Amino acid sequence: MAHPRSGRPRQSCSTWPSQFRARLGVSELPLPDDADLRQAAVAFGLITPGTAGLSIGHGIIVRQDCLRDATLIAHELKHVAQYERLGSIPAFLQQYLAEVNQHGYPAAPLEQEAVAFAESEFPSQGDPAKL
Repeated sequence: MAHPRSGRPRQSCSTWPSQFRARLGVSELPLPDDADLRQAAVAFGLITPGTAGLSIGHGIIVRQDCLRDATLIAHELKHVAQYERLGSIPAFLQQYLAEVNQHGYPAAPLEQEAVAFAESEFPSQGDPAKL
């Protein structure tokens, strides 16, 4: 089946891991329980009161006021695919945090890949003229 906006073939849902989970509609994203991860999240500014969504392994968490943001959901799902590609949560976090440290959050290659994917799936999000 073709994507309604881009016309490209859609990826089959059967390719998503069976362990995928979503926690949608939280008021605020929680900080990690692990002290080192919590410190990194705060130090890099990855989880703030304004953070809209977060991926960890096969799961995503999305704030209540962002549930209708299809671009955000696509972005977070791309991060889930990156976790899969890199093989584990520690492998993803090691690469992601190194990239954020080297390039800065918005320019980190894994982040840019997720942004590009989301924008390719929902090219008119945020542009009322194209809706």
